[in-house]
Amino acid sequence: MALTYDERVLAGRPQHSGNRSDSGNGGRFSAMVSGGTLFGMLLKYALLTFLTLGIYRFWAKTGLRRHLWGRVLYGGDPFQYHGTAKELFVGFLIALAVLLPLGIIHLLISRWIGAADLSGASSLINSAVYFLVLFGLVSLAFYRMRRYQLSRTSWRSVHFSLAGSPVEYAAKSLLWGMATLASLGLAYPWMLAWQNRQILNNARLGQARFSCRVRGVDILVRYILFYGLLLLLGLIYTALLASLSSGREPAAATGPVVFLLFLVIPVAFIAFRLSVFKLVASETRLNKHRIYARFQTGKVVLSGFIATLTGGLVFLVTLAGVMAIGLLFTVGMISLDGIANAEGVIFVLLNMMQWLLPAGILATMLATAAAKSIFLSSLLETVIPGLKIAQSERLEAILAGNQSAPRYGEGLADALDVGSF
Repeated sequence: MALTYDERVLAGRPQHSGNRSDSGNGGRFSAMVSGGTLFGMLLKYALLTFLTLGIYRFWAKTGLRRHLWGRVLYGGDPFQYHGTAKELFVGFLIALAVLLPLGIIHLLISRWIGAADLSGASSLINSAVYFLVLFGLVSLAFYRMRRYQLSRTSWRSVHFSLAGSPVEYAAKSLLWGMATLASLGLAYPWMLAWQNRQILNNARLGQARFSCRVRGVDILVRYILFYGLLLLLGLIYTALLASLSSGREPAAATGPVVFLLFLVIPVAFIAFRLSVFKLVASETRLNKHRIYARFQTGKVVLSGFIATLTGGLVFLVTLAGVMAIGLLFTVGMISLDGIANAEGVIFVLLNMMQWLLPAGILATMLATAAAKSIFLSSLLETVIPGLKIAQSERLEAILAGNQSAPRYGEGLADALDVGSF
């Protein structure tokens, strides 16, 4: 069995793998993801999470990250994830201790406004303040989530880190969010550019620094296409609703069109985000070493479309299969008991309703696992090999002198860093 880089260091073996720069893999990213293995993991984690009423989700998230991180390699050596489920669970409890009182306070104020028969403006202000605070907390949590993920990630025993102020990020993200809302979404490219710069300019790999100079105007070119598509789809949807309400078009005729509209939106969003990722990567440096991102966006978008259709098909087939088994079981019981026709129909309906919930749960688990495994495996195997760092030999020489000890044993003081929001 192949040793990890950390294990080779501890064993006193040469601190390189057989796939270093001299074998032609230096500076290259690669990913080895098995869709079947990923499907099995996702299904197992979904079942265990359901059986434990959601508690196992922290162990599931940790296991999935550890698996995916280890399947991504650079220069022949894998990335490693050092986070623990305990940290995620404690972070969730801390987040819950913050969000639960906030929700209760908002509810009490809403009840008081209703009981006092105050104007609608008071209720509107209360809701606006609540959602602004919530947006700020989510932005704060997002930055600390990125800090947590980076601090628990290493490559050749060199750990990532994220400096900067989460409070500053949350405050400015709140201002950008308000500007985006006021501009009907047109300020979003500048918000996205600032958020990427803020995170990447504070990211580190050992002593090597990341830097990003992406601009909002560069993202705007890509965003206009997505924004225009949303407007067009919105107009089509509004026209369909108008024709439906006037009775000119039957509901059966508009149903497939509405389904296609809502299918196009996530596919278009995936294409937009991948385009932005390419742009941000090309404008990012690691110790002045340029990063290149060249991959086929259409392949990932197609996999997302296939994953969605596959998930829907798996859901329908599973639901129909389980319900068919339930129907056969019910009919068999009727035959054995000799129930009369009217009573038999009622018995079948009641018994089939009992089968509906477990059938729906199982179908959802299988469909989600199938869709995620298809999309994630395609995403990693398409995007990761398309990344490259210029002059990687010099960069690897710099990183070789940064064999710092792991920082993931610092305790739970930063437990709020987790992605539990």
